[in-house]
Amino acid sequence: MKKLPIFILLFLLLAGCKDQSVYHVYDNNNQEIEKEEANEKKVSENVMVHGYSGVANGYVIDSKNRKKWIVTVASSVSGHPNAIIVTSEGKEIEADVIGIDKEHNIAILYINNSAKITPYSLSDKSVERNENEISKAQLDDEKRLQGIVSVIQKDGKFQEELVEAKVIKEAIANAKKKPISYKERAELVAFFKDFPKVQKDAINRMHTTERASFSYNSDELLIFIDNFHEALNTYFHTGESEIINDYIGSDDLKKHLVKVVEEDISKLHLTTSEVKSVNAVDYQYVVELETTINNKGEERTVSEIVKCILLNKEWKVISFTIQEQN
Repeated sequence: MKKLPIFILLFLLLAGCKDQSVYHVYDNNNQEIEKEEANEKKVSENVMVHGYSGVANGYVIDSKNRKKWIVTVASSVSGHPNAIIVTSEGKEIEADVIGIDKEHNIAILYINNSAKITPYSLSDKSVERNENEISKAQLDDEKRLQGIVSVIQKDGKFQEELVEAKVIKEAIANAKKKPISYKERAELVAFFKDFPKVQKDAINRMHTTERASFSYNSDELLIFIDNFHEALNTYFHTGESEIINDYIGSDDLKKHLVKVVEEDISKLHLTTSEVKSVNAVDYQYVVELETTINNKGEERTVSEIVKCILLNKEWKVISFTIQEQN
């Protein structure tokens, strides 16, 4: 008996099968995909921004594939490098605060997500200031974004200001070219501290601040490491261990550093560092840096790994290693 090719056998089996579940599963999946794609296309360019200091409206103003940029009120996201974006379909996305215009109180946020959002086009038409609620978008006749309403401090008072599209366009260009550093973000916290916060729902705010995105502040961690480096350099120079005691959370590390000084490596000096990554692993926070050190007059770049913990709301170093780069 001549054997039929396998693909013909499969075809006959499917064609003669009374149970059409195979086809129905395929068909239903296609319908679900089409339905999801249709829903994704309806995602609004308006989003809610749940920042560390408040809740405000946000507006998607640029996109490139998965990358999207959003403008919102800076005083609502001040105090933390991240914010939570909630789309019109209820999807929550973590965003990075990559730019802040202090003068106009606007921030540029960045997300990398598959959400299909068509951004606003920025208008080139000027508009007169009018009385609208904070952060309500101003659109021209062609539905292009003319500006958003922010709050600024002038003559010791807070007042609404319409931030026009040209200012937003400049802010996003600056943020793309040179994202704000952790030091710059941290320095602005005090400036925005007394600004009125846009809070839509106090209960929702409590839920937001308890989110994993706000469980620790990487800006504060990196500034702590900067201070640790300064204390470490002083210790290497003077040999006075009490200088570093407040930074160390491990007795073994303290003993090791004492040994380093005793072995006459005290001429070691950490000069500059570039952060490569910050990761939370269980209850430890691991920071990888590329650090330039000066060892007895000879400079070289090394890989530095600092492990920290939060102990009673204070950062402590539990591990500190320097490795030669390959």
